Amino acid sequence: MTIRRLKSKSADAVIEGFKEVHGSTFYEFKTITADNGTEFAGHEEIVKITGADFYFAKPYSSWERGLNEHTNGLIRRFLPKGTAPPKGEWFLI
Repeated sequence: MTIRRLKSKSADAVIEGFKEVHGSTFYEFKTITADNGTEFAGHEEIVKITGADFYFAKPYSSWERGLNEHTNGLIRRFLPKGTAPPKGEWFLI
């Protein structure tokens, strides 16, 4: 797993983040399930970049993004909310 910091939560920053990840790693995206935040307003562009199927979870249905919620919990064990992450890229193994 790679964790990267985005410049902001804007749709353009998320698209740029996907371009960087897709261009610099061997990850193959099969599906992406997002919440309904405005940062995913450019989901059509993300599909073009990754070739993945893109789904939106229903509002207030976090169980539809189960792996995401589980991963967030694992990350928070090592990086509690309010803690500044170290500079650069993180690799969790």
